[in-house]
Amino acid sequence: MMKKKTKKKSIKISTLKNKLDRLFSQYIRLRDADENGYCHCCTCGKTLHWKEMTAGHFISRSVLATRYEETNVHAQCMCPCNAKHMGNGKPHLHEIYIVDMHGENERNRLLDLSVHSKPMKKKDYEELIEYYKQKVKEFNLT
Repeated sequence: MMKKKTKKKSIKISTLKNKLDRLFSQYIRLRDADENGYCHCCTCGKTLHWKEMTAGHFISRSVLATRYEETNVHAQCMCPCNAKHMGNGKPHLHEIYIVDMHGENERNRLLDLSVHSKPMKKKDYEELIEYYKQKVKEFNLT
Protein backbone atom coordinates (compact mmCIF):
# COMPACT_ATOMS: atom_id res chain seq x y z
CA MET A 1 0.00 0.00 0.00
CA MET A 2 1.41 3.41 -1.00
CA LYS A 3 1.30 6.38 1.28
CA LYS A 4 -0.28 9.52 -0.04
CA LYS A 5 2.05 12.43 -0.21
CA THR A 6 0.83 15.18 2.03
CA LYS A 7 1.08 18.51 0.40
CA LYS A 8 2.33 21.29 2.61
CA LYS A 9 -0.31 23.99 2.72
CA SER A 10 0.99 27.15 1.13
CA ILE A 11 0.43 30.37 3.06
CA LYS A 12 -0.89 33.23 0.96
CA ILE A 13 1.10 36.45 0.73
CA SER A 14 -1.97 38.37 1.95
CA THR A 15 -1.95 36.28 5.15
CA LEU A 16 1.74 36.96 5.68
CA LYS A 17 1.27 40.66 4.97
CA ASN A 18 -1.53 40.89 7.56
CA LYS A 19 0.57 39.08 10.15
CA LEU A 20 3.55 41.35 9.47
CA ASP A 21 1.34 44.44 9.66
CA ARG A 22 0.11 43.42 13.13
CA LEU A 23 3.63 42.69 14.42
CA PHE A 24 5.14 45.81 12.87
CA SER A 25 2.38 48.00 14.33
CA GLN A 26 2.84 46.44 17.75
CA TYR A 27 6.60 46.99 17.58
CA ILE A 28 6.25 50.66 16.53
CA ARG A 29 3.81 51.43 19.34
CA LEU A 30 5.98 49.65 21.92
CA ARG A 31 9.11 51.37 20.59
CA ASP A 32 7.47 54.77 21.01
CA ALA A 33 6.07 54.04 24.49
CA ASP A 34 7.63 55.14 27.74
CA GLU A 35 8.44 52.77 30.62
CA ASN A 36 4.77 52.90 31.72
CA GLY A 37 3.47 52.01 28.26
CA TYR A 38 2.32 55.48 27.20
CA CYS A 39 2.97 57.13 23.84
CA HIS A 40 2.61 60.65 22.53
CA CYS A 41 0.85 61.04 19.20
CA CYS A 42 3.39 62.19 16.62
CA THR A 43 0.94 64.71 15.14
CA CYS A 44 -1.15 66.13 18.00
CA GLY A 45 0.82 65.14 21.10
CA LYS A 46 -2.09 63.32 22.79
CA THR A 47 -0.86 60.75 25.32
CA LEU A 48 -2.45 57.30 25.34
CA HIS A 49 -1.44 53.76 26.27
CA TRP A 50 0.35 52.00 23.40
CA LYS A 51 -2.59 49.60 22.99
CA GLU A 52 -4.86 52.58 22.25
CA MET A 53 -2.54 54.01 19.60
CA THR A 54 -2.09 53.16 15.94
CA ALA A 55 1.08 52.97 13.88
CA GLY A 56 0.73 56.03 11.67
CA HIS A 57 2.58 56.23 8.37
CA PHE A 58 3.97 59.52 7.00
CA ILE A 59 4.03 58.06 3.49
CA SER A 60 0.88 55.97 3.09
CA ARG A 61 1.16 52.29 3.94
CA SER A 62 -0.20 51.61 0.45
CA VAL A 63 3.35 52.42 -0.76
CA LEU A 64 5.08 49.08 -0.20
CA ALA A 65 8.60 50.52 -0.52
CA THR A 66 8.17 52.51 2.71
CA ARG A 67 5.45 50.48 4.45
CA TYR A 68 7.93 48.80 6.83
CA GLU A 69 10.49 51.61 7.07
CA GLU A 70 10.66 52.30 10.81
CA THR A 71 11.44 56.01 10.41
CA ASN A 72 8.28 56.40 8.28
CA VAL A 73 6.02 55.11 11.07
CA HIS A 74 5.30 56.46 14.55
CA ALA A 75 2.70 56.11 17.29
CA GLN A 76 -0.38 58.10 16.35
CA CYS A 77 -3.81 58.46 17.93
CA MET A 78 -6.70 57.08 15.92
CA CYS A 79 -9.00 60.01 16.43
CA PRO A 80 -8.62 62.59 15.13
CA CYS A 81 -5.17 62.07 13.61
CA ASN A 82 -5.09 58.66 11.90
CA ALA A 83 -8.78 58.17 11.09
CA LYS A 84 -9.51 58.18 7.36
CA HIS A 85 -12.61 60.33 7.80
CA MET A 86 -10.81 62.92 9.92
CA GLY A 87 -7.07 63.49 9.72
CA ASN A 88 -6.07 60.73 7.30
CA GLY A 89 -2.69 60.55 9.00
CA LYS A 90 -2.06 64.31 8.95
CA PRO A 91 0.98 63.85 6.71
CA HIS A 92 1.96 67.54 6.86
CA LEU A 93 2.31 67.33 10.68
CA HIS A 94 3.92 63.90 10.49
CA GLU A 95 6.50 65.31 8.07
CA ILE A 96 7.42 68.01 10.61
CA TYR A 97 7.78 65.31 13.27
CA ILE A 98 10.05 63.23 11.04
CA VAL A 99 12.28 66.19 10.27
CA ASP A 100 12.46 67.04 14.01
CA MET A 101 13.20 63.43 15.01
CA HIS A 102 15.30 62.14 12.12
CA GLY A 103 16.35 65.16 10.06
CA GLU A 104 15.67 66.43 6.57
CA ASN A 105 17.98 63.86 4.98
CA GLU A 106 15.84 61.02 6.34
CA ARG A 107 12.63 62.68 5.17
CA ASN A 108 14.18 63.08 1.73
CA ARG A 109 15.37 59.45 1.75
CA LEU A 110 11.83 58.27 2.54
CA LEU A 111 10.35 60.44 -0.21
CA ASP A 112 12.90 59.13 -2.72
CA LEU A 113 12.30 55.55 -1.64
CA SER A 114 8.53 55.97 -1.98
CA VAL A 115 8.71 56.41 -5.75
CA HIS A 116 10.50 53.10 -6.28
CA SER A 117 8.57 49.88 -6.43
CA LYS A 118 9.69 47.24 -4.01
CA PRO A 119 8.14 43.86 -4.73
CA MET A 120 8.16 41.53 -1.76
CA LYS A 121 8.23 37.77 -1.93
CA LYS A 122 6.94 35.29 0.63
CA LYS A 123 10.47 34.87 1.94
CA ASP A 124 10.74 38.65 2.56
CA TYR A 125 7.52 38.62 4.59
CA GLU A 126 8.58 35.52 6.52
CA GLU A 127 11.96 37.03 7.41
CA LEU A 128 10.41 40.32 8.55
CA ILE A 129 7.81 38.43 10.60
CA GLU A 130 10.56 36.57 12.44
CA TYR A 131 12.54 39.81 12.91
CA TYR A 132 9.59 41.71 14.41
CA LYS A 133 8.50 38.74 16.53
CA GLN A 134 11.92 38.92 18.16
CA LYS A 135 11.80 42.73 18.50
CA VAL A 136 8.37 42.58 20.19
CA LYS A 137 9.54 39.74 22.45
CA GLU A 138 12.37 41.99 23.70
CA PHE A 139 9.76 44.21 25.38
CA ASN A 140 8.90 41.39 27.83
CA LEU A 141 5.12 41.74 27.73
CA THR A 142 4.48 38.84 30.11
